[in-house]
Amino acid sequence: TTIRENIMFNTPRAAINFNDMVGGGEIVERNLIFNSCRESGDHGPINTWDRQPFLTTLRDGVTPTFDPVPRTIRNNFIFANYGASQGVDNDDGSSWHHIHNNVWYASQGFKMDYGGHDSVYEDNLVLSYPYDAQDCFDFANFLEDHGHIARRNRCLVGLGHKMDSGCGDPSCAVPFPETKDTNELIGTFYSSCGDKSLHLESNRYYTPDGKAMIRFEDKLFSLQEVQKKCGLEIGSTSDKLPDEETMIGWASQVLGMSKIGTIQATE
Repeated sequence: TTIRENIMFNTPRAAINFNDMVGGGEIVERNLIFNSCRESGDHGPINTWDRQPFLTTLRDGVTPTFDPVPRTIRNNFIFANYGASQGVDNDDGSSWHHIHNNVWYASQGFKMDYGGHDSVYEDNLVLSYPYDAQDCFDFANFLEDHGHIARRNRCLVGLGHKMDSGCGDPSCAVPFPETKDTNELIGTFYSSCGDKSLHLESNRYYTPDGKAMIRFEDKLFSLQEVQKKCGLEIGSTSDKLPDEETMIGWASQVLGMSKIGTIQATE
């Protein structure tokens, strides 16, 4: 299945919902999505679940396997406003996704819960409005050798307002920041510091004061501490928020947009 070059808006729940992976191989690309989840929360403009494994031969055309062909989500411009959370809400064990070269606005970043695994998240731009402490990423515990990869992404936090789950209307957004800690928080880990299954590297984080903090359960650590103690986020950096012109330039670059407004796919 390919979902390409659509404009989707004013939906009561997700604009696109994938219920389980089946054999995989779907492509979602070059879509504009906004005003989703207008009557619900704890959901995304693109929402995925992966609760039931399926035995297929789709991966190589011959061998029966429970490993699907990865689902590709690329070159989409997604607003996670109203009651939405992440631009792509990888919920309930969602696995085997390749999510790249997307722009998510008023959104949270990369999520894993309930046993999700083996996804790659790279070269995305997230302009985050805090939702529930998952600003740039939120990772539960991974199975050994079945972690995610998150690399070369840009994530900006502290842009102006906070949108709670089930907000339902932009008027319920509240001024941000609430505290200095939330203003600097880029993500949360529920796995151990030394989880070797998770690979985070060469990401760029931006906050109002340039400091990036990561939560391990109830404790906060700086990005530099996580790099030194945990071996995560090697090559990643933090800096102060750029001006609007720079943000627009980054978004155009990620989406493959030229100055005259044409869009080219990034394979």
